[in-house]
Amino acid sequence: MVEIGYKLFTEAHSASELVKNARLAEDAGFSFLSISDHYLPWVANHGHAGFAWCTIGGISQSTSRIKVSTGVTCPLMRYHPAIVAQAAATAASMMPGRFELGLGTGENLNEHVIGGVFPTSEPVRLDMLREAVNIIRTLWKGGMQDYYGAYYTVDNAQIYELPEQLPQIRISAEGPMSAEVAGEIGDALIYFEQKPEEVIETFRSSGGEGKSCMIETVVCYGRSEEETKRTA
Repeated sequence: MVEIGYKLFTEAHSASELVKNARLAEDAGFSFLSISDHYLPWVANHGHAGFAWCTIGGISQSTSRIKVSTGVTCPLMRYHPAIVAQAAATAASMMPGRFELGLGTGENLNEHVIGGVFPTSEPVRLDMLREAVNIIRTLWKGGMQDYYGAYYTVDNAQIYELPEQLPQIRISAEGPMSAEVAGEIGDALIYFEQKPEEVIETFRSSGGEGKSCMIETVVCYGRSEEETKRTA
């Protein structure tokens, strides 16, 4: 079944505007929301980059039906996977059955802000993502957990605010390599580029058969052609 969603672009709107837009999207009949999670906007004149997880809390209280997914959160550097696990569990507790966790390998634009070196190797980033997802799922089992991996350590951690229904984990893919990993470790796929056929085929053949795919496309609209061109 095809569902149509609405993108909450944190880089172009304030947090309060995004909460309002989420409610309007629900009223208009959209099935789901996807919210970007950036520290910096793509370009300065976008003008915004509010904290997505605070905004999600507001959305949880202003909507009652529409599903919400991060689109996407990077659990590699700026966020430790244990923190993402806690944040997602809390969001899912506030929106029973409505929250999904979208994850990806991120970009230097947002991850460099804490210092350190953002890995340029895609295989390394994907290995880090595998480990991050493993940590998140481990913590969602409940109880006290330890994890000592190649990239991350979790020591005596427990998430106390666990939802009755755990979120699906959607994995973002930009090509065949990440699509293969998405099929292996994800519950669903997110794809942001054009011509998704090859990526979807790889996702399906790597463990994604029967799992849902979210394809994001950019649409610009306005009250006039001139306004639309300015927005674009």
